[in-house]
Amino acid sequence: FTCLEAQLSMPTSTNRLTVQILCAIEVKVMGSRIYKAHAAAGISALPNYYPASRSLHLTDTRVDFIHLLNDQYSLVKDTQFIIDKLLPLPLSGLGSLLGQPLRSALSLVSAGSTDQALDYLKLYLHGNTQRILDYHKPRLAKELLARLDERALEYTMDDNHWREFLFARYGKRVTVEENQLRFFFTEQP
Repeated sequence: FTCLEAQLSMPTSTNRLTVQILCAIEVKVMGSRIYKAHAAAGISALPNYYPASRSLHLTDTRVDFIHLLNDQYSLVKDTQFIIDKLLPLPLSGLGSLLGQPLRSALSLVSAGSTDQALDYLKLYLHGNTQRILDYHKPRLAKELLARLDERALEYTMDDNHWREFLFARYGKRVTVEENQLRFFFTEQP
């Protein structure tokens, strides 16, 4: 998948920073795109200040949602196209021409894990883009969090900026309030 754009918000109902991301999702088989869709993903994290390192960290990062967007970008290839891509070239199309059962044809490709392959193909048979996205959600969520882990989700206070220097020296905690970060010089009440 590809992250196309993102928007940061600070909802007043939680003490979390929230990022809403527009994603383009593609599933390819043997180099051919069989599924594509746009999805919105929401990721949130807690802001925490660590006085010892004078840094603001984002912790407890989680994926709150992944929703399919109904737009003109969605595409699901038909099942026969997928089967033709999965089968080795000499066997491609033989399943329908010779009356060979789909289960036998898939066992050639899936090395015995036929039921799993059939269940996956059934998603495409029905052409339901939401069910296909739901199938891939756990992997997408894991990938989003892995991409965030690759980046430093922290900010060290700058001694050259007087407000940051002052907070680095005497600050205790940070919260999200009224759509902004609030910096406190007292412990939690």
